[in-house]
Amino acid sequence: MQADAWNILATYDLKGGAVRRSRLAEPTELIRVCPATGYVYTVTPKFPGSAGSTVEYTPDIVFRRHIKQWIGATLSARCTYVASEYSFHGPLPWIIYRVSDGTRLFSYPALDDGKDTYYPVQWNPKFDSLLLRGFVAASGRIALEVFDVSTGHVLLTVKGAEPNQATWSHDGSSLVVADGGSLVRYSIPDPR
Repeated sequence: MQADAWNILATYDLKGGAVRRSRLAEPTELIRVCPATGYVYTVTPKFPGSAGSTVEYTPDIVFRRHIKQWIGATLSARCTYVASEYSFHGPLPWIIYRVSDGTRLFSYPALDDGKDTYYPVQWNPKFDSLLLRGFVAASGRIALEVFDVSTGHVLLTVKGAEPNQATWSHDGSSLVVADGGSLVRYSIPDPR
């Protein structure tokens, strides 16, 4: 344990019940997993006083590489895109990257009272380019948006919805939002 970060990761084998400890290449507070490959990423967000870092490991926690092209956080379903952290001991500016080459697709300011801003909520489980993002207007108005990072277009806006009121359907074809005493299903246009 180093300050708030740690450099040993323990994994539990559900079949055998054994605990395996692996030394990490550098201390971290955040761990993310690519749903498509099982690769594990330790992340230190970029913030004042820290350049940030992302380290990639195999599913068995064997070091693969230090990633230089992007600072990871939330990976899309097939890990084509990654959104950096928007909050880490306070609000942070955040970026959406294309993983293959580190291209910065979109950059956003930190959540800040008095300014219109966005924050990432959840990637679609099927359509790799669709990100559910929250919107907070300077006036206090809120909304959730289905944003296609491959085109830069908003496919759906649900005004007044909070992130804890919404989730993707299991197949990613719709957004399900709690509205009072009922659930409302919004069909998502196929982004292809």
